[in-house]
Amino acid sequence: MWNIRFPGEEEWGFCLEYLKENGASPFPKEGERVLALCEEEGKLLAAGELVIEEGSAWVACASGVSAEYQGILMDALAREAENRGAKTLLAWARSNDPERMILYRDRGFLVEEGEEPQDWLLFSAALGAGQGNWIASRYFWSRAALIAGGVLLFAAMLLGPLQYTSLSVAFGIIASALSLAGILLGFASWEEEDVCEP
Repeated sequence: MWNIRFPGEEEWGFCLEYLKENGASPFPKEGERVLALCEEEGKLLAAGELVIEEGSAWVACASGVSAEYQGILMDALAREAENRGAKTLLAWARSNDPERMILYRDRGFLVEEGEEPQDWLLFSAALGAGQGNWIASRYFWSRAALIAGGVLLFAAMLLGPLQYTSLSVAFGIIASALSLAGILLGFASWEEEDVCEP
């Protein structure tokens, strides 16, 4: 089972070198720094860095590891940023890195407009007590609604032949409503999808 560890300063040199070698995105180095490691049975799975300055936190994770572990580490760093008073989480992604952009989008990041370094896009997400760690995107809720609708539809098809007619009809109606909501949210998320084009 993986675990998140926040190493002491004596290990920072190794962590920063690992991040550099694995293509972590650049960001301002001034501010309160936090480094984190995702490990499993002593094996390093991912490393990430957080720099907090004036209410904003810049986050970066090594891109040479799987999206799953990047996501786990980013969630931990987002919680740490929120605990330290940050209101906004900022992150960079290369314009030709759709996997990283999907990772950000699924966690509620939106692309920022402005003059960015060549081939880089700046993303931001709001942090706040009582809102959870991320503001979920319309794309996320679209998928959730469609999956829930599919599960309920399957249940309705099973219950019908078993003579649970009322329950089958109820499940079918709820599945239809969830599917419609998922489709509408999917259309509403088209702008978010465009962000992920390489």
